[in-house]
Amino acid sequence: MKAEMHVLQALDAVQAALKQLPGQRGAARARTARAALQKLITAPWSLVARPGEADQHGWLPQLREALQRIEREPESEAAAQQIEEALWAANELERDMRALLGARPGQLKAARSPRPEE
Repeated sequence: MKAEMHVLQALDAVQAALKQLPGQRGAARARTARAALQKLITAPWSLVARPGEADQHGWLPQLREALQRIEREPESEAAAQQIEEALWAANELERDMRALLGARPGQLKAARSPRPEE
């Protein structure tokens, strides 16, 4: 699979995890945040963007930091706001990466869902 698809799939997984976080508490929330952070960290950013390009608007570091804070303090009073900010950063990062990679919004889902044979 191309590096571009790995990055987009990682972002998709992070967004899905962030949408689950509000319904979770404590250790479950921390585990989900950690798993999302791992997906983000292991994505091959350097293969799809020039140095600093993914960090250009600060979405990637903001997302990484928010996930780390949620993992460290899943029950803090600020957790709900951090989740919201992380999801916003993930959405903005995805938009920027799709523009950079020239990917259409439905392209990732189409690549993951094979067509049924007729």
